[in-house]
Amino acid sequence: MALRALCAASLAATVVQADDAVLVKIGARNITVSQARVDLNRLGLMPALGALTGDPLRQHIDEKYVPRLLLDTHAADRAKHDPAFRLQVAPHVDAALAQALEQSLTPLVDDAEVARFYDANVATYRRPLAIRISRILTATRAKAESILKEVRDNPQAAARFAALAREHSADSATHMRAGDLGFVQKDGHTDVPQLRVNPVLFQAVESLRDGDLVEEPLVEGKYFAAVWRRGTRAERIRTLEQEAENIRGLLLRDKRHLALNELLGQLRSQHLTEYAPTTLEVAHFPPFEGLPLTRPGATAHAAQGTPTPGSDGR
Repeated sequence: MALRALCAASLAATVVQADDAVLVKIGARNITVSQARVDLNRLGLMPALGALTGDPLRQHIDEKYVPRLLLDTHAADRAKHDPAFRLQVAPHVDAALAQALEQSLTPLVDDAEVARFYDANVATYRRPLAIRISRILTATRAKAESILKEVRDNPQAAARFAALAREHSADSATHMRAGDLGFVQKDGHTDVPQLRVNPVLFQAVESLRDGDLVEEPLVEGKYFAAVWRRGTRAERIRTLEQEAENIRGLLLRDKRHLALNELLGQLRSQHLTEYAPTTLEVAHFPPFEGLPLTRPGATAHAAQGTPTPGSDGR
């Protein structure tokens, strides 16, 4: 029992010592592990931390916590010299300051930039009518006719068409896709970038209803095609005027992200003088099996089972 108590006391002392260790030093400000735990809880970043060690732990602290500290420091400095900024955020010199500073980094996006983005991505906003087509290419008209006849009145038409495509189709691109060409546009373009088909296919099914087969095989070069209209994707046109605000929001978000990263890089080089994220590992390692983790003033209880992350009350 004496050895057990000694081990428990030693372990508790190690954890307490780790809590007092400096995690981050920004300028003259030292952030200890215990202070970081308070901050991380306040910012809602703590729950995922207990299960992390090594590189994931470093990444979590580096991406979620250190930038917030740097922005808080920079925002507080700015509030001292910028009366307008001080009026806006001075009551909350913490994460609220950092958030306000981040918002203030948002650059402007003019109409010309919005128009250039729209033109560069016009396919996203202007989508022509397209018809989903399945096709089986055969060497003879008789084979294509027999396929159409077999599929037309079959209650399991889709499954049968797929089987016949694998058995007979001369088109290697769709051989294992049940002859599915995807959505075909009037000019022969499809939604598969590498696949373009003869526009005659679109013309052949344009007047049909979804689910209809062509009446007669279609001639494609030296082949004969059994063609099936499977569905329709309606034309969609969104004008520049309709999408301008959405585009502006996207561009603002990207610009703000770049500006924020640039600022954080400058702040790191100017203010981050000490950084030891692995000190958190000592404060979060699980206790030895069967040995309760105790702290000064805490009541020790016999451990039962394998401890779980956070079971020490942190």
